[in-house]
Amino acid sequence: MGWDFIYLLLSLFKGWGANPNVFFSQTLLHSSSNLYALTYLVVPIGMAVILVWGIIYFISKRGIDKISKFYMVLTPTILALFILLFVLVFSLNGSKLTMLLILRPDWSFILDYHIWLAGFTQVISALLIGQAISSSFASYLDNE
Repeated sequence: MGWDFIYLLLSLFKGWGANPNVFFSQTLLHSSSNLYALTYLVVPIGMAVILVWGIIYFISKRGIDKISKFYMVLTPTILALFILLFVLVFSLNGSKLTMLLILRPDWSFILDYHIWLAGFTQVISALLIGQAISSSFASYLDNE
């Protein structure tokens, strides 16, 4: 969650600079092949996680009615942002070529088991996240 929050903030002004791979893997995450690197505390990500946890705590502390109102605002906002992103994507250079690639897929990959495995992984992940959200949300409801 912390990494996602930092990415969201940096994406507003491309704060990662000219080489995003180096920024995210080395500067932000301090990734290394050394096993000792697993014990390294990445302060910006830790602070972002604490901030996100605090937001979640204060929203959930207000009760199920406040969470419902929050999602009543959040869901249309996400839909509007998705539509805006969709329109912006088609204004970029190369968007016509991309649409042609989407509308004329390469069917030779249909029998590649790696593609199917990646698809099943995405489906399972989405189902697990959805189930976790549903269970968490339902736990706040009355037993009636």
